[in-house]
Amino acid sequence: MKIAFDAKRAFLNGSGLGNYSRSTLDLLKKLQPEIEMVLCTPKANSKFSFEALKTSTTISPKSFIWKKFHAFWRSFRLKNALANSGVQIFHGLSAELPSGLQQKKIKTIVTVHDLIYVRFPQWYGFFDRHLYNLKYRKAAQTADLVIAISEQTKNDLVDFYKISPEKIRVVYQGCNPIFLQEISDET
Repeated sequence: MKIAFDAKRAFLNGSGLGNYSRSTLDLLKKLQPEIEMVLCTPKANSKFSFEALKTSTTISPKSFIWKKFHAFWRSFRLKNALANSGVQIFHGLSAELPSGLQQKKIKTIVTVHDLIYVRFPQWYGFFDRHLYNLKYRKAAQTADLVIAISEQTKNDLVDFYKISPEKIRVVYQGCNPIFLQEISDET
C-alpha cells in the first residue's frame, strides 16, 4: 500500500506538530514496514533527521514558480503528483488536505489537533482565524476519516463543524521514547 503524508511540519518544525509528525511517521514505519511512504513537503531538505525519511520517497515542488508559491502547490498542484505516483491514501497530519484528491480517487485521512481558534478567537488575528476555519473545516468535511487527538477535539468537530461522529476516531498522541526512560533517584 502506498500512503502519502503532508510532511511539511516533519521537515520544517522543531516542536509541536513537527514532533507529532516525525514520531507518527517513524512509529508507522516501524509497525508497518511494508507500507510505501511518500512524504510531501514544500522544501525537500529536512532540518531534522528521522527514521521514516531514510526509506521514504519525497515529493516537493520542482519548478521555480511552485517553489516560490509552495502554499499553492501544496493546496492545488500536489494532487497530480500523488495520482501520478500511484498513491492510494493521503494523510494530512496537521488538519489540511490538498484539494481535488477525491477526483483522483485517493482516499483521505486528516488529523485535527484542536479548534482553539474557534474556542478562543480573541487569541488569533482576523485573517489567521478565518483562514484556519476555512481550511480545517473543508478538510474535516471532505476527509474519508478524521482523526481527533482527544475527545474534546472530537466534540468540537461535531459541535462547531457538524462533522458526523461516526467519521471521527479519537487517537491520542504518543509519547516520545525519551520520556519512557527510567531515571535513578539520584537524578
